[in-house]
Amino acid sequence: MQNLNDLNKVQQAQTVQEIPNQESAGKPAPSKFGKIMGIVWFFASLIILIFVISIIVKDNSRTRKQIEAGAEAALNSPKIQAQLAQEAKRQREFAKQRRLKQLGIDGISEPTQKNDLLNQQLKRQEIAEEQEKAESQKPQEIDYRSELAAYNARLKEVKEQEERLRAEAAAAAQAQAQAQAALE
Repeated sequence: MQNLNDLNKVQQAQTVQEIPNQESAGKPAPSKFGKIMGIVWFFASLIILIFVISIIVKDNSRTRKQIEAGAEAALNSPKIQAQLAQEAKRQREFAKQRRLKQLGIDGISEPTQKNDLLNQQLKRQEIAEEQEKAESQKPQEIDYRSELAAYNARLKEVKEQEERLRAEAAAAAQAQAQAQAALE
């Protein structure tokens, strides 16, 4: 029985040793040269990849610049400028129609009448604004009667004070004259 146990142990050991041998059976052990060549291939492919990416980025920036230059040239072309002018004219017409609606001028179909009414309305508004400015800048009317009455009242007060001061001066002079007469 011990022989059987020994035999089983030997068989198990052989199977354990065979498993690694089966894994490496088709592949030879890598050499130092193979390892170095793998590293060289890795760095070479990395450098090539970086070079390709830089070419793509440069090409992309050149293409973008060409597209921008083409777009600018297209925007400056006479055809586009004419379209932009038409669009600006159309926007001015829309703005004019909005102003007419705001001013209550809506049912007139002839453009000259619309322009005349619009100009009249705008002139009325300008005149009203100018009148408001003139009224605000115009000095307030001076009430000459009240100012004259105030001046006369002040003049009367000054005259009364002057008479009082003269009477006091005369009384003081008379008292001094009596005092001197009494001393003599």
